[in-house]
Amino acid sequence: LSDDGLSDAEYALSAMGRFSGWDLSLYAGRLNYDTPYKDAAGANNVMRNARVSHLGAAINIAEGSWLWKGETALFSGLRYTGTSRDYRRFDLLLGGEYRGINDVTLSVEVVRRGIDSYDTPLALSTDNIEQISTESALAYQHDLLNNTFHLKGVLTRKGLNLNSGGATRLSIDYDLDDHWSVSGGVIDYQNSQYPPYWGDNDRLYLELRNDF
Repeated sequence: LSDDGLSDAEYALSAMGRFSGWDLSLYAGRLNYDTPYKDAAGANNVMRNARVSHLGAAINIAEGSWLWKGETALFSGLRYTGTSRDYRRFDLLLGGEYRGINDVTLSVEVVRRGIDSYDTPLALSTDNIEQISTESALAYQHDLLNNTFHLKGVLTRKGLNLNSGGATRLSIDYDLDDHWSVSGGVIDYQNSQYPPYWGDNDRLYLELRNDF
């Protein structure tokens, strides 16, 4: 716990039900939001993390070679730099996963985030918060050599027209034995409409891992 004691503690509750061909999850929590905002009313414009209430539900439905996914969440108590009140945000995710090809998994997900009672201070905030934002992801994985060699690709794009930034990640993982594995890949960033701009942060990486 922090110096504020229980008033700053995070807590959550979740419940899951598994049924024939589908499952349902419900969850709620009281959390410190990960992205800080600048508190203009406080001393020296300090950065703070808003206390938010989180309520959501998720469902997965298996149908042949497909797994359909849906998730919705409501956040209340959100705060942003340059604003003086709390906001609510409603998120909706829809997606599907296809396993009809041997050792191949294809998946697609689209998430929409909408802020309720969007106003001028929020539009002018330096946090660059849009009233409606969308993000799409397409993923591919192919397992080879008795499930020891893994090819992976993930494409993410922001914006309704997929033109507001994103990233492309390609990787290869190889299990040397039961404990050692090696992986490597490339990440290519595309600049977003708003900062931070990650376009010049493309990278190559190589990792050797031991699990014991």
